[in-house]
Amino acid sequence: MAKSVLINFNRHLALLAFSVGCSTYSATINRVEPPDAGLDGGVEIGGKSSTGGAATSSSSSAPGGATSTGSSASGGATDIAGATGIGAATGTGGPTETAGNSSTGGVVAVGGLSSLGGTYPTGSAGIASAATGGTSAIGGAATGGTATAGGASSTGGVSTTGVAATTGGFPGDTLPPTILHIAPADGATGVTSDSTVEITFSEAMNQSSVRNGLSVSGVLPGSLNLAWNAAGTTLTITPSTGLSYNTGTDLNSVSAKSYTVLLSTVASDLSGNPLESTFTSTFATLRKISQTVVPTVDAHYDSLGLALGDAIEICPAGSIEAYRIGTLTSSSNGSTWYGVFSFENVPVPSSIYDLSSAGISGTQTPPDPLTFYSDGGSVLLQESSTYMVLAPTGMKPLRALPWVTIGTFATAYEVTTSVDITSTFAPEIADGTRSFLFQLTQQNGGNGEYANYECSTVKLALVYLVP
Repeated sequence: MAKSVLINFNRHLALLAFSVGCSTYSATINRVEPPDAGLDGGVEIGGKSSTGGAATSSSSSAPGGATSTGSSASGGATDIAGATGIGAATGTGGPTETAGNSSTGGVVAVGGLSSLGGTYPTGSAGIASAATGGTSAIGGAATGGTATAGGASSTGGVSTTGVAATTGGFPGDTLPPTILHIAPADGATGVTSDSTVEITFSEAMNQSSVRNGLSVSGVLPGSLNLAWNAAGTTLTITPSTGLSYNTGTDLNSVSAKSYTVLLSTVASDLSGNPLESTFTSTFATLRKISQTVVPTVDAHYDSLGLALGDAIEICPAGSIEAYRIGTLTSSSNGSTWYGVFSFENVPVPSSIYDLSSAGISGTQTPPDPLTFYSDGGSVLLQESSTYMVLAPTGMKPLRALPWVTIGTFATAYEVTTSVDITSTFAPEIADGTRSFLFQLTQQNGGNGEYANYECSTVKLALVYLVP
C-alpha cells in the first residue's frame, strides 16, 4: 500500500511517498510562520524499516535547516511511529512545530536510528539523539524544552534511560564511603616497629574529618603523622616515635604488644557522607627477647697434655677457679693453654624474625705475671665449624678442628671482656644451627705471660625478635 503525506508550507510544497506495512496514511502539516521569522526550517523524516529491509527516507530542507537519514534495523521489523524531528528553527520565543504521528517524545523505538537536526533556540524543544537497540536516550533538551521517553530532563540536565537528570548535573552522592584495605591486616602479628599503617578508602575523603575520627591505641593523637595520596583515597599513618615491642627474658612469658586502629563515623567523604559504622583493626608487634645462655661445658686444656692423651679440665659447676690463656715454652718442650666452651641446643625458636645482637663475655682475674701480655698480645675468640661434644676424655681431635677467629676477646686486663659475634652468629641461627663450639687462644703474647679467666663466667648474650 502507499502512504502519502502532504505538507503544506507557506512557501514550499513537498510530496513524499513511501511504503509502510499494508496501510495507507496521510497527514497534513500546516506551518504558521510568525512575521519576520528569522529562518526557514527543514523537516526530517526518520526513515522506516521492514523486516530485513533497508530504510529509505527523504526530506526537504530550507536554508538553515538540517536533514538526516534514518538507518535500518538489523534483521527485524521496525515500526517507526512517526519518528519525525522537531525540525524548524525559529527565533527567540517562536512557536514549536510538530509533525506526524509521533511516538512519545518523538523517539525512535527498537532498532532505528534517527538524528534530529536543526538548531533549537530558546523556546523550542529539541531532541538531540535517539537510541539504538531498543533503548531510548535523551541527549539533553534545549532550554525551555521538555523531553520524555527515558527520563525527564530539566534545564541544563542530562538524561539517560530511566534516570531523571537534575539541575546542574547528576544526582548528588549519598553513598557512604567504605574501607577497602588496611595494612597491617586485622589480626596480623610480628609487625616491626618501623611499620606504618595504610588505609585505602572507596572514595576521596574529607581529610580533617578522618583526622578527628582516628585513633591508634597506645599512641598519642599528636604523635600520628598523616599523609594522603593525590586522589585523597589512601591514608598513611606514621607514629612519630615508632611502634613498640614488649620485652623480656623468658620467651614463654612475654606476650606481643597489640595496637588497635579505630576510625569513627566522624570520618566522612567529600559529600559529607559518614562511614556507616565505626571501623576497628588490631595487629601485634614483634616480641623482643633478651637471653643469657651459659655454656653447656666450660673447660680448658693445654696442647701438650692433649697430645699426650690427658683429659681436658672441665670447670665444676659454679666454680670460679682461674685458667690460663697463654703459652709457656722451655728448652725441652712447650705448651699453649686454651679455654674451650660449648653451647648445645641454644633455646632460640625457629620462628625467630631477626637476631638483633649476639656476644660472648667473660671475667678476668689479675694476670700472672702481673703484666697482661707485655708484648702487645691479645686474646682471640675462635669458633669451630664442626661441633664436638666436650667430655673429660677422648678430646685429642679437638686441636685438629677447623678453628676460625671471629673476634678479639681482650687486649688488656679488664674485669669483664666481651666480643660482638652478631655477624657470624646471625646466619648460623637463620640456617637452623643451635649448637656451637668456641675457644680462647693467645695471640702475640710473651713467653710465660697469660691472661687468666674464671670458670663459669663465660656467657652468651642474645637479643632477638620473634612474633
